[in-house]
Amino acid sequence: GEIFVEGKFVELAHDINLLHSAGIRVVLVHGSRPQIEAQLKRRKTRSHYAKGLRIADYRGLRTVSHGGSWGGYRAELLRFPEQHFSVACLCNLGNARPSNRAQRVADIYLAGVMRPKEEKKKESEEDERQKVEIRLAEEQVREYRGDYSSDELRVSYRLETAEGKLKLAIGLPSGAFGSLGNSPQDYLRATGTDAFQFGDTGIAIHFQRNAEHRVTGFMLDVGRTRGLIFVRTLPGKY
Repeated sequence: GEIFVEGKFVELAHDINLLHSAGIRVVLVHGSRPQIEAQLKRRKTRSHYAKGLRIADYRGLRTVSHGGSWGGYRAELLRFPEQHFSVACLCNLGNARPSNRAQRVADIYLAGVMRPKEEKKKESEEDERQKVEIRLAEEQVREYRGDYSSDELRVSYRLETAEGKLKLAIGLPSGAFGSLGNSPQDYLRATGTDAFQFGDTGIAIHFQRNAEHRVTGFMLDVGRTRGLIFVRTLPGKY
């Protein structure tokens, strides 16, 4: 967002061209904070974001926080300035939800000065997972077998079937998600039409088909990273 506001797009293009000429592949993730703030100001809506920090209220206490993620890492810094109390949560698991963990730590240490917690009637995560899983015939599961490759990540994965379920076989090479599929309990759960989730990790796969209704690849969603494209390079015959 700042690139366009500050008029530095040409400099950015030159930097990208230099990196590209050196054989370095660049992945750009756009921002839009200045544009969002301008829209909020135009609509006279109060912003809870200031200079990279989120100003909010948690259980009656003023908070200042900031979170971030990279790859499979997640982090959250939650501060209660009036209580002189802070929680820093660092996680190396993509679905660890550090914001919630930081709040749970604060719940313990600041319980005496917080408002009562509102109880929400919500099914447990396990109940939700069981509810969305659907059963597929073995012939349907076989349609997804094969080798899939991502030019963006420079990795390839093989999907196989075992006991009527779809499993991920690693070693082509393993790449960014190499820890997946190493456990015999890991499998892809069908959650909809051409949609699967990888065990209980929250990682989702959405298969793509051509006009002949043949599987041509899939899109991978991992936490905040969404739409990673994998192309089917070899149909499964195993």
